[in-house]
Amino acid sequence: MDGLVIGAVNIDIFADTNKSFEEEGIDLPGTITIAIGGTAFNVYTSLCCLGFDCFFLSALKEGSLFTYLVKSFFKESKMKYDFIILPHLKESVFVALRYKGDLVRAVTSTSVEDVDSEDFISKLSEIFEPYNFVLCDCNLNKSTLEAILKHVNVPCYIQGTSEVKVTRLSKLSDSAKEKIKAIFLNEREFEKLKSVSPLFRGPFTFFVTLGEKGVKVIYPSGEEKYFPPVRISEAESFSGCGDIFTAGVIYGLENGYDIDTSVFFGFGLVVEKIRYSHANLIKKAHDLILEYAVPRDGLTGCPTRFVFELEKERFRREGSFYTVMLIDLDNFKRVNDTFGHLVGDEVLKKVAEIIRKQIRQEDRLYRYGGEEFLIVCRTSPEGAFVIAERIRK
Repeated sequence: MDGLVIGAVNIDIFADTNKSFEEEGIDLPGTITIAIGGTAFNVYTSLCCLGFDCFFLSALKEGSLFTYLVKSFFKESKMKYDFIILPHLKESVFVALRYKGDLVRAVTSTSVEDVDSEDFISKLSEIFEPYNFVLCDCNLNKSTLEAILKHVNVPCYIQGTSEVKVTRLSKLSDSAKEKIKAIFLNEREFEKLKSVSPLFRGPFTFFVTLGEKGVKVIYPSGEEKYFPPVRISEAESFSGCGDIFTAGVIYGLENGYDIDTSVFFGFGLVVEKIRYSHANLIKKAHDLILEYAVPRDGLTGCPTRFVFELEKERFRREGSFYTVMLIDLDNFKRVNDTFGHLVGDEVLKKVAEIIRKQIRQEDRLYRYGGEEFLIVCRTSPEGAFVIAERIRK
């Protein structure tokens, strides 16, 4: 088993409207969306979709309709999970009002924060299959976070959930903080943690999401590095992107990549998701993530579409004149169907080799996806046409 994820799962109820209270009064027209959500759950499902074998541990209120819906979902999905179910717990529900896609107000009721640490440790003792890492969200109370960090003997990741709950980290002991590998917070959560504990330090790295401004990484030494955002013109909402970014970074780190590349994985997982309304609608993102997030295509050796999205912003900032060519191989499906995918792979490698020989050193070749290649030429359209004809022949 790769990882153990501990924290909240709940029913998400999203009320979306394009009308303001000033326009319509209290009763606003709009749409209601109900889905399974929760910070730890969103990270868990993202990790599973990336191929990780993970176990999910949470808590729910006994006898609740919401608990029935959550348990039914997990049972049908065949995920690895266990729940602490007790009668005195609160309902596990997140209710949000969004105006034109932006979160305006939210009310959260979370079961896991009312569970004693002994109950979680008891459940952990029943998991005999070894795991390589643990992720906890800050919906867990301070005593539970402390107990879990001291109990496990693998690197731990912490995911923020709100400005108030993230202050629980400031009360952790030094021995508990020694187990933390990385902490994932948004900008408001990070500023809140700094305000209550200005000297909060440890052997861990902070990944601070800044919304449309990108990501800031703060190393254990205190050194900071800023990663500008990938601009996606179709973006409708950034709600829920933090949880998905966390999964992408963990994917990179747990596969042995450095922090910079792991951040690229996080960006890549978000690229398609931000076209949707909230964190649960991520199927298309996961369908396309490997195409977007991997920095270099393993077959042809070309930089990937995700790298192009990143470098596109640099091209714009430089202000130079560029021409973009998109190359699509005709009848490539027929090659795969007739001769098999191994032959198709050889064709793609050969095409990439031919293109490289025909373009200049300052030009950039990308594997854009499938049988598509993209070339960025530092030349006029007329000059690019000459290169394109050379490749075609």
